[in-house]
Amino acid sequence: MPRVSDALDSLTQTFSMDRAHCDALLNSGNADIVAELLISHQWANSALPLCCNGLAAAVAKRFGPRAERAGFWNLIFLDGVSRDLRLVPYLVLRGVASEASAALRRALEHTGVLTHIWADPHKVDALQDTDSKDYEQAFRWEKDKRKQEALSQSKTCKRFAAMKLGALATQFYETLSATGIHGGTAARFFSYAAEPSSFTCSFTMRSAPAAEGIRGKISFLVNGHRTTCAEVMNLCAAYAERSEELAAAAVAFKMLSKPAGEPSPELRKHIAELLNRLGVGDRPAVH
Repeated sequence: MPRVSDALDSLTQTFSMDRAHCDALLNSGNADIVAELLISHQWANSALPLCCNGLAAAVAKRFGPRAERAGFWNLIFLDGVSRDLRLVPYLVLRGVASEASAALRRALEHTGVLTHIWADPHKVDALQDTDSKDYEQAFRWEKDKRKQEALSQSKTCKRFAAMKLGALATQFYETLSATGIHGGTAARFFSYAAEPSSFTCSFTMRSAPAAEGIRGKISFLVNGHRTTCAEVMNLCAAYAERSEELAAAAVAFKMLSKPAGEPSPELRKHIAELLNRLGVGDRPAVH
């Protein structure tokens, strides 16, 4: 019996183009950076539930009388981070990396608020009304002049003031906001291909996998994905209840690091193993 999805694909070519784009991307010179994103994704899929459990176990001690509310928000924010981080490689593989910026931006926002409430448990009270002045001052705007100056000097926005990687998160957030979120500007038009490629379906114009600038855009998403994961791991190191599984996740995360911007030997090995598993041969990287 014919599947409805086959009939829809005949009408729109959307599923055919998803697969065609994925094949071309992983057979291009950008396969290594895509593999790096997939490795970060695999780590997050296995480690974030452990992070959630470890932090949940520490809620009562950290938040005291606010523990019930804090436990709720801890779950909400970590679930949001996990869902949005999974969307990033999902969209990249399907040729709509331009939409991955919104998911990564949300993940950063969730992480920023999460780190604020763990650093200052009283801020849980401000989460009742996101349009309130209390919420604005807790998470978006610093009223203390000295703290304002310190944030300005460190180039960190209030959203990410409680993060160890706050300055880096601020850079990602500003770039994502400028090029991938807001309408009414020409930023998206000039950031992504405006002309149809051979991977266009009736729903979206996918950029060619080897087009100029694609590697840089995917690399940016990889770094943002990794930075978000690192901040959740930092939060666990500071507050979560210890476990062997969480300690192993921390060790595994070190493999994702890129000293001086270059993949570690271990990360290179994992990239090669993943590409081999996918049946992708050695491809010269496109820079």
